[in-house]
Amino acid sequence: MIYIEIVYKDNNISSLKVSGHSYFDDKGQDIICAGVSAICQQLGHSLVRLTEFSGVIEGQEGIFKVVLTEKDLADKKIKLLLDSSVLGLKGIYNSYRGFIKIKEITEE
Repeated sequence: MIYIEIVYKDNNISSLKVSGHSYFDDKGQDIICAGVSAICQQLGHSLVRLTEFSGVIEGQEGIFKVVLTEKDLADKKIKLLLDSSVLGLKGIYNSYRGFIKIKEITEE
């Protein structure tokens, strides 16, 4: 199962964590893991190369995590990249609900 946790602060994504494996198919053939991984990699690279991102990006086998700073929360480019990536992840979820769980948390 792939677990996606999205944390919102003031209606903006403040962190995103993706972990696990879908086990939809054999390694190298798993289209769900490949799609989720591609979105996460694109997000990480885009945050580093296209913005002034100052938060934390962690990525390793089966885990991807982005945590924003207060400065990042105010950056429109960062917001757009995160919102776009979450739309992509939710699109995969809508097609393969039995292999992905999404948890959305609102911080106050």
